Amino acid sequence: MMVRNLILILVYYVAFAHTNIVYRAKFMGNIRVSGDSSVLPALSISHCLALCNKDKNCDAITYYDILNKCRLFKRCASLQLLNTSSHHWFYAKRPPITSDGYVYEERSDSCIKITNQTVNYEEADNACTDERAYLAVLNSPELRITATKILKINKQNEAWINPPFKSYEKFAKNRELRIKRKILNEETRKLLNKECWLYQHNKTIKLLSCNSEKKFSICQLPLY
Repeated sequence: MMVRNLILILVYYVAFAHTNIVYRAKFMGNIRVSGDSSVLPALSISHCLALCNKDKNCDAITYYDILNKCRLFKRCASLQLLNTSSHHWFYAKRPPITSDGYVYEERSDSCIKITNQTVNYEEADNACTDERAYLAVLNSPELRITATKILKINKQNEAWINPPFKSYEKFAKNRELRIKRKILNEETRKLLNKECWLYQHNKTIKLLSCNSEKKFSICQLPLY
């Protein structure tokens, strides 16, 4: 055990001691978590977070302080939040994903998912909120390509999205304000009372009555 710890210390200092590490993950609680992951030895929570920083496919970690085990969870993977445990430390770079079907979009560093509930626009927005996400803001060619792919995979022609404007992204990401419905400006309120946004598989966007029911919605889950 002593030799193993000495090796860990040596590895840690060689890899991390001379770097200014900025940890991107947020502490989520003392929780045991399961999901698609790999396990590595680590000296500390900081060491475990540094390992996640170095792995571009890592979205979250748990550190088990009794056995110095660092579990790296894969990007956009579904997680199962288990029981609380004072010896497990859970950190995540984005709100924990607890359902299957998310795919990664590199430019926005987001996880994207299509839902298959028959809903109107407001219900679609609420469904994404329940996933700790928001209706997608498809304001880049890369995001639209990803959305087109998942529509084709699900054999659908269109799905609800947020207004595809760069200026709307900041609002969409602010979950508290969005949930409380306090920040919609007058122009957007008028639009939401009349027509809302549907993304189509041919990469075009059309407006449709917000009260219309459509089977699919596209959710987006970015980093914190």
